[in-house]
Amino acid sequence: MNYYGDLRGWIEQVDKFGELLRVSGAHWDTEMGAITHMLTEKSRGNAPAILFDEIPGYPKGYRTLYEHFSSVRRVALTLGLPLEYERKVDIVRKYHERLQSMKPLPPRWVKDGSILDNVVEGDKVDVLQFPAPRHHEQDKARYIGTANCVITQDPDKGWFNLGMHTLNSVGVRRTPLLGQGGVAAPIKQISRSLISGRSRGGL
Repeated sequence: MNYYGDLRGWIEQVDKFGELLRVSGAHWDTEMGAITHMLTEKSRGNAPAILFDEIPGYPKGYRTLYEHFSSVRRVALTLGLPLEYERKVDIVRKYHERLQSMKPLPPRWVKDGSILDNVVEGDKVDVLQFPAPRHHEQDKARYIGTANCVITQDPDKGWFNLGMHTLNSVGVRRTPLLGQGGVAAPIKQISRSLISGRSRGGL
């Protein structure tokens, strides 16, 4: 069984077993989306993970990763399961078995951590400092996140929600939260841990 400590470790593992494609120089405006679309169409369910780097207009190292889970092996790696499974149903069955005996760990509250290495707040927030792509020519905005986990807080009552949403930019500090009515909201309100920059920078 293979383990990884973070996304960089995951990328290293995928590279070692030959399922990572590195692409340099593709533009964020439709080129990355077109390359991904063509590779996925021809892959028959086994497209490589695609790591784009040296994106025009951005420093080297500002990367984007596509197709994380387009192979059974990468799904198994992500879930900490053996890599020899060949069918999706085997992954589902094994993970279901694990859930039956899983014991949740209590949270450990800390005052600091690596997630706060790079913090950007207020007027300094600019979601387009990252190479957010425009996938297709008819898209109206660039996507800062697709199918990502977003933590939101009700501005009036204070309760939190965790959900999967698509986020595209309508400026450097505003992004519609698609899947929740598509209403644009200030960055500070829609995400405490992801969009406001409270995460480790880069891949």
